[in-house]
Amino acid sequence: MDINKYIRLTDTLLSNDKLRDFYTTSYGIELMFKLYNQSQLETNMHIDELYSSLNSQLPRREAFGQYINRLQKSNNIKKIPHTQKKSMKSIVLSEHIITELNKVFER
Repeated sequence: MDINKYIRLTDTLLSNDKLRDFYTTSYGIELMFKLYNQSQLETNMHIDELYSSLNSQLPRREAFGQYINRLQKSNNIKKIPHTQKKSMKSIVLSEHIITELNKVFER
């Protein structure tokens, strides 16, 4: 990807008010992309897997859980039962967030 295309893509994402809650932490954009990729692959990660998969500077686990709860309250993500173990929760993007990202990535 050339730098101009990357800048346009970044500007498009950052100017989208519906995605704004993902930009409040240093790891939010990475989290959004991981969840979006999951939705395209039709796979689910439980919360601890998702937390440990982040490459950005990791917050304390408690802070990560609070951030996930804020995203859920603002209807940007959903917690669903994990496919392998019902006592665990998986995180998935809400449909309106997937729709916004599909527009950006023209899917």
